[in-house]
Amino acid sequence: MTATSLDLSASASDEPKTTANTPDRDNHGGFSLVVAMYNIGRYLDDFFRSLEQQNYGFEKLDVVLVNDGSTDDTGSIADAWAERHSNVTVLHKENGGQASARNLGLSAVRHEWVCFVDPDDMLDADYFAESHKFMVSKDHREAVLYATNPIFFEETTGEVRDGHPLRGRFTGGNRVVDLRGYPNSIQMQATTAFFRVSVLREHEIYFGEQIRPKFEDAHFVSNYLLRSELPLIGIVSSSKYLYRRRSDGTSTLQTSHGNPGSYTDVPRYGLLDILRRANELKGTVPQWLQNVVLYDVFWYLKSDQAIFSASAGLPDEVFDEYHSLLTEILGYIDEESVMAFDAMPIALWMRQALIWGYDSAPFVTDYAIVRPLDPLQNLVKLTYRYTGELPEEEIFVKGRRVQPRHAKIQHLNFLRRTVLKERTLWISAEGTAKLRLNGRLVRFVQNEPNRPDSTLHVSKLSAMREAMIRATPVRYRKRESTRKRYFLRWAKAQTNRTTRALTKENLLDVWTAWLLRSPAVKAKYGSAWVLMDRDNEANDSAEELYHWLRANRPKINAWYVLRRDAPDWDRLQKAGVKLVEYGSFQWKLLMLSADHYASSHIDNYVVKPLPQKYGSRQWRFTFLQHGIIKGDLSRWLNPKSVDLFITSTRDEYNSIAGDGSPYRFSSKEVRLTGLPRHDALLRKRQAVERPNLILIAPTWRSYLVGQTLTGSAAREHNDGFTESDYVRNYKALLHSPKLRAVAEEYDLTIAFMPHPNTQPYMDAFEVPEYVEIKRYGADDVQQVMAETAVMVTDYSSIAFNIAYLDSAVVYFQFDRDEYFGGGHTERPGYFSYEENGFGPVVENVESAVEATSYIAARGGPEQLYQDRIKATFPVRDGSNSLRVFNAMRDSAKPLSFKKAIKPFDSGLDKWLAPVSPSRPMPVEGTK
Repeated sequence: MTATSLDLSASASDEPKTTANTPDRDNHGGFSLVVAMYNIGRYLDDFFRSLEQQNYGFEKLDVVLVNDGSTDDTGSIADAWAERHSNVTVLHKENGGQASARNLGLSAVRHEWVCFVDPDDMLDADYFAESHKFMVSKDHREAVLYATNPIFFEETTGEVRDGHPLRGRFTGGNRVVDLRGYPNSIQMQATTAFFRVSVLREHEIYFGEQIRPKFEDAHFVSNYLLRSELPLIGIVSSSKYLYRRRSDGTSTLQTSHGNPGSYTDVPRYGLLDILRRANELKGTVPQWLQNVVLYDVFWYLKSDQAIFSASAGLPDEVFDEYHSLLTEILGYIDEESVMAFDAMPIALWMRQALIWGYDSAPFVTDYAIVRPLDPLQNLVKLTYRYTGELPEEEIFVKGRRVQPRHAKIQHLNFLRRTVLKERTLWISAEGTAKLRLNGRLVRFVQNEPNRPDSTLHVSKLSAMREAMIRATPVRYRKRESTRKRYFLRWAKAQTNRTTRALTKENLLDVWTAWLLRSPAVKAKYGSAWVLMDRDNEANDSAEELYHWLRANRPKINAWYVLRRDAPDWDRLQKAGVKLVEYGSFQWKLLMLSADHYASSHIDNYVVKPLPQKYGSRQWRFTFLQHGIIKGDLSRWLNPKSVDLFITSTRDEYNSIAGDGSPYRFSSKEVRLTGLPRHDALLRKRQAVERPNLILIAPTWRSYLVGQTLTGSAAREHNDGFTESDYVRNYKALLHSPKLRAVAEEYDLTIAFMPHPNTQPYMDAFEVPEYVEIKRYGADDVQQVMAETAVMVTDYSSIAFNIAYLDSAVVYFQFDRDEYFGGGHTERPGYFSYEENGFGPVVENVESAVEATSYIAARGGPEQLYQDRIKATFPVRDGSNSLRVFNAMRDSAKPLSFKKAIKPFDSGLDKWLAPVSPSRPMPVEGTK
């Protein structure tokens, strides 16, 4: 016999009628499955197969499939499957959401235990057999809810991995847990749990249909547990639930942080509602329920800090409402619960943000974190956190009240609200130090939380120096003679054949260590300055700085790093550049010998080039930048280790080093010098008689190009790139007959130069033959920009380069909401394209062509944009490389105690003053 397929309304209260047979029950009441389905037809075969293969016996299961108004083939596939199985019921209803579908299905179940499985997931063959065996065991019958073990199934790779954030509950094996004693063993999903149907019906427990798009499971589970006398959960680690991680990222969980309801409906009807119910039923909120709420809130915090976050595209009013609701929610949460929560790793500042960031009373930590130490400048970094106004600071070194050399206030933001402020102080490391905040002596810690000490003793600073030395194995240290005893210990260990296998890798390590101490390698690479742009591309600020050093500071041992197969290798080799191949053995010797390392890029393969076994880096890293930062890249840049951070405009400098910025960098690291690349641009522009290019130069999209391949700038190929709006719009612009007519009328040439990350997809644009193709690496990009009369871009920082040359810009922004929606590395920052940009902002192809035509007829940018260019770049003297050199040199100079106890003068006016290359600009500390 087969189940009858019914077509029902969306109301959960309707009583469905079915002719499906009632399967046999065993002594524990049997299992029912409620399966809510919406447009998941492509996953049903896998799901149904996993049910049919159950060792428990598929025929003993009661399966209720609810088709929630699907518009694909979900309903027909379900009906066809039900025709073959007498224990399957299919219910059809209008679309109303997952909660309404589950509520309808719950009214049709016939067994004692129900689970709510998602049909895009799968169940291990022993899922029900293991669950049944555990549930009928005498020692486990007292549990009121049984939780199964979620295992991730990666759809893209087919990999099955135990990576769920709450997987720690299952490491102890099968057992019953009392949430009163183990409040972090929380259950958040209804999909991986079994509920007693009689309890659900007795207390009329349903899924909240207003709680969308998430947390309806946690609300349902928590409501169920609150109705139980004791919150006893049976942990069934042997029952494996395979949770599918969709390759297209379209699951409810994967898309929830971009849904406004996650910040309005979820906290109001989900979190607040369950907290109020607990207060009414129990007179208090149990700690386990507080942890359920905290789990959700902390995920919001962690998601917002991610480089790519869907929340970035939502309007301010959504977050205003969320923060108002969160303030009320936190009224039910104890400080002890926030600090004790350990269901997943949480940064201490996030805990502090929930405890004090929503409290009107000011707060300041009673400790300061000590790290890191700059042994060259003899400075140490102190940080503390606070809310409200800046505390009164009193700093003492050697018993003398002093000023910090560098100071910074970083705003720690959560959903566009500053929840904490972090104060950074760089002070002299030359003597014992103390710090008072609001007249109160604070304690010092190196790793929070710890046992703080209110005095930063010289002995502790010496220990920090020693730890930095020990972090680099002696065999790889440049100045090993000062630590001879460590070298002797290491040499002895190398000869101890009984404890050390003489592998090929060990032999290579010994050979490397020996070469680093050889006179030949010291003469060749000693105290080197290493310059690098991308590993596969030159012609950026690092190359320009290299040429400047060779011409103006020939005594500096400068080297340039590049892959041998890069298009620029032959050009640089012919020019006499001292090249070292990236990743080669010679490159390793160079990096282990270097004093300075500068790059226009800051990807991991740049800043972490050597394996961890070589210890702490011994060079000073200078981030030259690939362009000018105009948006908020703090989530990407803050984790990077940077000694010197080059900026080019006042606004850019202030956005990074200024107080109130989301960046952690201060005047200690950040300098306003201008890009070395701009020096080359000026020279090349002066040699151009008449700029004649209409340059179409879009930037890339993180969400369109593939993932970065390990150890390189190369990326995986994305087959879906061709069908994107990005390609469609730029393809239409390149093929525009009107744009071609503009070029012909004003004797201009159209050129197309996409970002390096999109160059592999050049064929997708079907570039017409009258358009010249310019490629990074193959063409001289600086020469291309020097020949540009007007550039059409979208959000690219190349616009600053074009403006630097007094040429015109058109911003073609057809996908602004998507670009700033969290899928790309950049979020909106200080720069407004309408108020600060160097040309008009347009949203479609026709407007882009009209704007280009107007500029071509006029012969350059309008006066409004000319004024903005002059205000942005008041100094264009061709001496940026000199300023960068001075900054790099001085960043490695020791500071006297007298200087270290005085505030650093960032001297923006001084840095922006024109400089004669033959007469180096005076820098603080030099004559």
